[in-house]
Amino acid sequence: MKYKVINKTLKLHGGVVVLSKQQAALRAHNLNLAPGKDRYEIVNPIEFKIGEVLGIEGDVPKSSAANLTETGNDSGKKDAAKAKADKAREKLEAEARAQWGALPELRDEHAGDFAAYLAFVLEQAG
Repeated sequence: MKYKVINKTLKLHGGVVVLSKQQAALRAHNLNLAPGKDRYEIVNPIEFKIGEVLGIEGDVPKSSAANLTETGNDSGKKDAAKAKADKAREKLEAEARAQWGALPELRDEHAGDFAAYLAFVLEQAG
């Protein structure tokens, strides 16, 4: 699971972490390479600054839980949802443009302002 350090410096005394190459290089003397991509076993305590992102395998120590927030693991889902929403918006805009061009009463009703009409269409779509 990926986490972001919040509130204060995080200190881990053991376990397996997933780190970037740069993060691992800074802590190399406290880590052993573990099987798998970017996985490291903690052999001496290591610290992380506020804002750093790391992977922690297994259970998060209870003493550290309040200092971490989950992040990044569902970014693929979020990206897919955003892409789907963007595609739906593009479709609505294309349909609105087609209607704008075909129906003069729409242009009259919205004083020739397509942006206002598009905002209305998007608002109605919710």
